[in-house]
Amino acid sequence: MWEIRQFANPGVPLMWLGLPLCVVAAFFLIRRAVRGTLQHHHAPVIEATMRTLTKALPVILAAAAVLAVAIGYFADFAVGTYQLFFIVPVALAGMIGAAAAGAAWVRNRTCPPVTAGS
Repeated sequence: MWEIRQFANPGVPLMWLGLPLCVVAAFFLIRRAVRGTLQHHHAPVIEATMRTLTKALPVILAAAAVLAVAIGYFADFAVGTYQLFFIVPVALAGMIGAAAAGAAWVRNRTCPPVTAGS
């Protein structure tokens, strides 16, 4: 009897290595984008906003990931055969929108915009 060996799919370990790397990259890129926006607009409390964003960003990223999973389950249930064509653009847009909305919410709560009458 010959011994048969099946090797694991090399994409699986790469995926499990890539996911945390992408989360860390997203964390720092979002922080950099918010800091750049605040500096561009000469916001008064940049450091306080960045501290609050640093605390809230893991929750924001987790919510974006949960939204993408929910979109995937919805596509599996509602779309059927061609669900990949639905999941890829909608889940990406949903995750980006959720992260941007969360960062904007934190920014506006911590550093409210200055009105012309103030």
